[in-house]
Amino acid sequence: MKQFRSPDNSFDAVNELCNISCLNPGQLLEALEINIKEAGKKWAGCCPVHGGDNQTAFNFYPDGDTVPGYWVCRTHSCQNKFGKNLIGLIKGIKNCGFNDAVKWLLNYNGIKSLDKVKLPPRELLEKRKANRIYSKLNIFPSLQTTNQWDRQWVRKVLKPPSDYYIKRGYSREILDKY
Repeated sequence: MKQFRSPDNSFDAVNELCNISCLNPGQLLEALEINIKEAGKKWAGCCPVHGGDNQTAFNFYPDGDTVPGYWVCRTHSCQNKFGKNLIGLIKGIKNCGFNDAVKWLLNYNGIKSLDKVKLPPRELLEKRKANRIYSKLNIFPSLQTTNQWDRQWVRKVLKPPSDYYIKRGYSREILDKY
């Protein structure tokens, strides 16, 4: 299958760079000089960002929440300052910006530049994006049958009418209709 390239594929390239970096989490965490232990689906230890001493405060999820490399600091919430993904973790540990974090990952993976990151087929990229949205909505299309996607089921999942639109002047009747 032909590799998909758009004029600005940097977002997909950075995501793919994070994906391939998390394939061997032990090696990645060692390269980041993080002293951490595997604990089921996650890795746990002291937070390397703020230099904590709580052995269970820092959690790294190689398979991620919505993206591989999801992490959380349960004492100082460091992820809120730097970002919850692998790029954010590198920014926090290396005290650097986004571009330097991407450069670190490129170097770690032995890739010369972002445009040299091999992207998977477009269909897989689109499926990953859809799965992120589904997980946020807590729905699982593979488990759905066509009769479960009716108006009543969607209303239950989305909880309309949205306060966001009501505060902007849309009436409940219009929101209910559409």
